[in-house]
Amino acid sequence: MTDDTRIREVTVSVIVPVFNRANVLSRALRSALAQTFTDFEIVIVDDGSTEDIPAVVAEFADARISIVRHVNNLGPAAARNSGIRAARGTYIAFLDSDDEWLPEKLEHQIEYMRDPQTRCGVSCTAYLLRKEDVAKDREINLGGRDVGRDLIWGCSLSPGSTLIATKTIFEEVGPFDERLMRLEDWDWLLRCANSHEICVLPMSLSIIHSSSSTSNPHHTFEALNILATRQNLYDVCETYLDVMKFRSTMLLEKSAAYYRLNSIHWAIWYGLLCFLACPFRDRAFYTRMLHTLLIRGVASSSENDLKVTFVVQRLELGGTEKHIARIVPALRSRGMDITLFALEQGGNLEQRLRTRGVTIVGPKATEPKFWRRIQSTLLLNNYLRRRRPDIVQFFLPEPYLIGSVASLFTGTKFRIMSRRSLANYQERHRIFALFERWLHRHTNVLLGNSRAVVSQLAQECANYAKIGLIYNGVEISDAIDDTTRVRSRTALGLSRECFTLVMVANLVEYKGHRDLLNALALVRDRLPTGWRLIVVGRDDGIGPALKRQAAELELTHHLIWVGEDPDVDKFFGAADVALLCSHEEGFSNSLLEAMQLGLPTIATAVGGNIDAVVPHQTGLLVPPRDPAALAAAIVYLAENPELRSRFGAAGRRRIEQFFSLASCVERYINLYNGLDRLKNHAVQNIIDASDDQRSATATLRDPVTTQEESLARSNRIA
Repeated sequence: MTDDTRIREVTVSVIVPVFNRANVLSRALRSALAQTFTDFEIVIVDDGSTEDIPAVVAEFADARISIVRHVNNLGPAAARNSGIRAARGTYIAFLDSDDEWLPEKLEHQIEYMRDPQTRCGVSCTAYLLRKEDVAKDREINLGGRDVGRDLIWGCSLSPGSTLIATKTIFEEVGPFDERLMRLEDWDWLLRCANSHEICVLPMSLSIIHSSSSTSNPHHTFEALNILATRQNLYDVCETYLDVMKFRSTMLLEKSAAYYRLNSIHWAIWYGLLCFLACPFRDRAFYTRMLHTLLIRGVASSSENDLKVTFVVQRLELGGTEKHIARIVPALRSRGMDITLFALEQGGNLEQRLRTRGVTIVGPKATEPKFWRRIQSTLLLNNYLRRRRPDIVQFFLPEPYLIGSVASLFTGTKFRIMSRRSLANYQERHRIFALFERWLHRHTNVLLGNSRAVVSQLAQECANYAKIGLIYNGVEISDAIDDTTRVRSRTALGLSRECFTLVMVANLVEYKGHRDLLNALALVRDRLPTGWRLIVVGRDDGIGPALKRQAAELELTHHLIWVGEDPDVDKFFGAADVALLCSHEEGFSNSLLEAMQLGLPTIATAVGGNIDAVVPHQTGLLVPPRDPAALAAAIVYLAENPELRSRFGAAGRRRIEQFFSLASCVERYINLYNGLDRLKNHAVQNIIDASDDQRSATATLRDPVTTQEESLARSNRIA
């Protein structure tokens, strides 16, 4: 903060969240400082801006202004919540950084809220809507209406710059939901309306600059999914008709989001669904909406949704396959026309995708491997000729080889290779390695899922501009609580006090199960009595040898061998610590899943593990193939339950900020929609293009960037 000595109470705290927008922030601050009501402070929340916000603030030299800074861009809800926590005022007012107030805004609104006839704790005002391409401002005045009930039709109050509420109201209603990167103000007002009257002063006291603020459509989709699960919690949804009105509003938001994505056909479709869900809106409103959509649809009839084909190996339970199973339905729900070609059909994830409407084609695994590869090449070539996708994306080495050959002379405009692991396989297949490097020159985009993978791609391909990084993403669900832990442990026959480890990884040599068993043998008597290790994963050939090793080390009675199970959350739910002991790793989904649920982690400092785990903040990193270091880390967390809790909570926050499925899908969409700009833009710049400009490379500003630095930070446990 600019003034650490501020202790005097004030009447109003003005919260100004800002991400960049340095060019318009001065206008907002001038309007706030020009208020006729003077008993206020201004709390600016710099939400990870890359522009010099402090320099803008310093120009005013006003002691009433203070700054709260986020290291990373956390979104508007988190920024407002930080401002509320820092506020000293009885009343909390909000001003978006691109809007402005009229001079008497605070005076009139505070007087209105204090009026004995009004006595309201939450109020908004009428406002002027200003568009750059429109000469005259449009007044939006909802005064004198049942605002609480009207929220079912959407949020037209522009609370980002008109809302004032007492601080006690926020304590009663709760903060803004930080998972919502959009519509967070609508959600808060709906929750507020459950217990408080929302008043509207019928005076236009704010100017809302609509053209200066553009919302990210993908954040809208994510927010709508969350709000849909909450409709029973909003009192405005009392009757069946109310529910249909609410759903109509969400369909309208989805239609508008597709409109901004230029997916006009989808926008028209959801606009029609909006009308069918609730045809009771103003007819003139529907006429204007459909007219706009239809005219735009005719004008952009050539702007069909992108057609994408993923070429994959076999959809079994593996990291890459689970990643595909997550992103494909999400991409399809946002207008992407995606199909899958599997070199081997019959994987156990296929049914899950088919039930979501995903088309999967490819040969059955009946022929010998050599002939099957030839068959796959011919079938894929024929399929691409018939479908003529705009984009073909290859996941893993064999699909890259076969898919690149098969896509020749098919009219495919863009080819994308996604490497999901470190390229250590090239040491065993030198000829393939040379051919792969040749393919790199003829592939439009080379994607990696961790900085280690991207670093290897950079060594193989001289054209750095075609290399990009998109991290894996996982759905954000509820963290493990005591009820979940008891239920999960009971199902496994574990007591509440049992110290439990879990490792979710297929039984493959490079996953490091042998190292883990050797580590546990070193410290089995130092761990809490009755400790257990849950081993989850498909046996790819080394299972019997691992069980013999466990018997020789006298560990058998401590181990629970589960085998392959798609529902890994129940095993994470029973555990105190999650382990990943790989010798090499692209980016582990199971590591992200454990952290998302609030588990502390111990992982080897390889591949994407270094990107996910921040040593001594979210977990511990140890050298690969080092049972002694692994053993020390396990004992360290076993003896420190408070530290486990702190690591788990920090890990979950990290997943929410950087590794959510929504942000992962957003980056894929940015890439697909921006491929026509490859001649003049680097791939990573295209991937990072979003309203908030958050990206894997820009926002992961951790001091840990290399294996050596990661291990140095973890060596404190030695």
